[in-house]
Order: sequence, then C-alpha cells, then structure tokens
Amino acid sequence: MEHAEAGPERVEVGPLLRVSKVAERLDCSKSTLYSMIRDGKLPTVTIGRSIRVPVSDLEAWLAQSRRGGHVVAA
Repeated sequence: MEHAEAGPERVEVGPLLRVSKVAERLDCSKSTLYSMIRDGKLPTVTIGRSIRVPVSDLEAWLAQSRRGGHVVAA
C-alpha cells in the first residue's frame, strides 16, 4: 500500500484586508493598528512579509467592541 505524504492543511480565511485599509475603516493610524496586532488584539494572516487582516476577524472584533469589550482609542 502506498502512503501519500501529508501536506499542509488548507484553511479558508475569506477576504483579507491590508493594514492600511483596516486603519482607514477604523479611522485610526497604522501604528495604532500595528500595536494592536503586536499585542495579539487583532488576528492576522502573514503572507511572506505582508500582514493581512481577515474581514471576518475584523467584524468579530468590532462586534465584541460594541458589546463592551476592548475599544481602541485612536
């Protein structure tokens, strides 16, 4: 019996946004956003050296913020 090697698992993340677009949507600076990312407050996907934010994660973070969670001061 022949066994195929297990490859990397594919995960669907949906649409991704550049940090500049997320900063624009949140009306905050890119440096504020990079601080949030560094502190683990906003999930990201890294593609090479580029950082992207999944739209679904951004929407979930915004929903949590509206319910009294952590809110970013720009």
